[in-house]
Amino acid sequence: MDFRDLSCDSKKRSHDYVAADEELVSDRNAHKTAYIINPADKRSRSRSRRHPFIHLNDSIPENADQVLSRWTSYIQRMTKVQTETDHILDNLDSSTVTNVIKYLRSASSYEEDVYTQLPVGLILAGANISDHQRLFNSLCKRIEESLSGSIVTAVLTSRDATNVRDFMRKVISELVKQQSVDDIDELIAPASTLTRATVDNSDKRLSFDLDRLVDWFKGQTLVEKIVIIVQDADGFDNNLLPDAIRILHAYRKRLPFILLLGVATTLPVFNSKIPKLSLRMMDTECFDVLQSDYGLTRLVDDVLLSDDMPVILGPNLFKSLIRRYNNNTKNLDTFISAVQYAVMTHFFANPLSIFCDPPTGIARSNDHIMALRSLPSFRNYVARRLKDMDEKGNSNEELEQLHSLLSDSTELLAFFKQQKRFLFNTLKKKLEAMKLIEVLQNSGDVFASTIVKQSRAELYPEVISGKLSSSSFLRDLIEFLAGMNRDTVQNFNSLIDQNFDSRSSIKKLQKEWHIEESSENAQYGVFLTRISSSLEKFFKETLLPLTDTPFCEVHVIDASTLYEDVYTPLYRQTIENALMKPSSYLGKLNEQDESDTVNQPLVCAAYSLYRESGSLINIYDFWQAFHQSLSGDVNKNGDREDSVAVLDKADDRDYDASINRRESFDKGQSVAWFCKAVNELRYLGFVKESSTKKGPASRNTVGVLQKLAWDGL
Repeated sequence: MDFRDLSCDSKKRSHDYVAADEELVSDRNAHKTAYIINPADKRSRSRSRRHPFIHLNDSIPENADQVLSRWTSYIQRMTKVQTETDHILDNLDSSTVTNVIKYLRSASSYEEDVYTQLPVGLILAGANISDHQRLFNSLCKRIEESLSGSIVTAVLTSRDATNVRDFMRKVISELVKQQSVDDIDELIAPASTLTRATVDNSDKRLSFDLDRLVDWFKGQTLVEKIVIIVQDADGFDNNLLPDAIRILHAYRKRLPFILLLGVATTLPVFNSKIPKLSLRMMDTECFDVLQSDYGLTRLVDDVLLSDDMPVILGPNLFKSLIRRYNNNTKNLDTFISAVQYAVMTHFFANPLSIFCDPPTGIARSNDHIMALRSLPSFRNYVARRLKDMDEKGNSNEELEQLHSLLSDSTELLAFFKQQKRFLFNTLKKKLEAMKLIEVLQNSGDVFASTIVKQSRAELYPEVISGKLSSSSFLRDLIEFLAGMNRDTVQNFNSLIDQNFDSRSSIKKLQKEWHIEESSENAQYGVFLTRISSSLEKFFKETLLPLTDTPFCEVHVIDASTLYEDVYTPLYRQTIENALMKPSSYLGKLNEQDESDTVNQPLVCAAYSLYRESGSLINIYDFWQAFHQSLSGDVNKNGDREDSVAVLDKADDRDYDASINRRESFDKGQSVAWFCKAVNELRYLGFVKESSTKKGPASRNTVGVLQKLAWDGL
């Protein structure tokens, strides 16, 4: 045989193998539940667009350079904002972390005396549990950087330990890194982790035996102290933490334990949960953590009102964010994420956002120029100018300026840059006004007893909208200025020196007041009147609404309704709509199917009966009503009038119990469908199983479903 025939035969066989493999692959694909679709032009599209922003041609026609400009502006500006926010969040906990590090270094070493107290540091981190994670992460990072080798740490939470044995097992696992399950009587216990060097298969001690830790510590030459960090001490059982403290105190003779407890409540409340016997074993020291309200003030000053912030948060949007922060989260990370989402949405959905930082040659699109002229703020500006000219008399020069703005794109862009500088300069003055109001509030005790203090976060929306200039709070503030005593004036002067630099407008006003001469001034009332009148004029000129500035829509985002839907979605309303009107989510149901409970998903049929029942639902009665709703009415002759429709077999939707319903079914099928529907209602949180006695002297019980606390259902 010719070798060419062999090669051809081998190629043929390889081709047959490939075909067989492709057939097997196609058979496997037939049983897949999900597919990844790779478009043919994916490579070409990835080369042309390497960012997630899209063309907004429905509002303003855009080219690829303009879309890239929006993306580049967003990334460059938000990178600086993110760096600043990270710096603020790190500095919030820096003082507490520094004090804890000093405490760990100075904590007394363990002694041979068995009655030596256990060093315990109580970190009063406040009620906001969400901020505790960042605090303890920063603490562990600092310990690793500055005390690496001499101090080892084990971090625990209430989820890691439900009893004392789990507590000790977690501590040993974190420190010794042992991986063995030698607890035969505790098969469900999680396996710990151990370095290979310390694995000893002959060791039959239990995994929570601290003698393991003693043997490990004897082999460590550099380790001086063992720090156990409990992030949420309030989340432990009342008996777990005292028992753990007693065990750690008992091993204090052989192990240099230091316990750090994160406390969300106050110190008296925490002490009331610990028995006096355990308290006598503890040598405690407290560390107060700065509250997140201080961090919010820093964010408002250094981020939201800084030059690096690409846009300005409007009053309505900021009110919704601060309301959610105060009422729900109290978490600075969540607040920052909401701000970032708002800025991202502005650059993603607003084609005029390229004017926030326009590159050369891109912002001169005719469509964008016409869109600038169509903004309501610019149209209101032109209308005000025309109205003023009608009242004062027509001026050819002013008419020519308006005509150039409406006809010449170069003049319009120059005017846009001018108004942008004016807008951000006004924003800086508003920041100075808020700082001055805070200084006035802190200058005297009389103010705190007469007027309720407001933080900068509370003043921000009123200052941006311009409502503060006509508020009762500002009137009370001016009255307080007019009645200050000499000590309050001197305190006010010193606070101005501490909070304002020499370039601020407040320092210029301070020089005009001549406060140093107030103590020798015989006409002290005239001096106070001069201060109050000058500050009243300053507030009147500064606290103007930003929405009156032309082109403010480019720099101010205030669409609060969009962000409220994103930040606080209405879960209950969504679930109710899905159960009451499934056609909104299942496209193949029509209006006729909605009125017929048979063609709906089973959980929808059960939910309609659930709404008509009381707080306690008899399970048998519930099933009877469910069965009747599916099988139809019973006529007088006892014959069942079937109304069960046959659904399309090609319909592969996943409310599978309603797909294969037959025209006739027995009670067994109805019970199965009923159990499925009730379990889905229980999973959604509408009902829970319960039982009631038939009578006071009867042992028989009746199975019922109890409605859970969903108001209005």
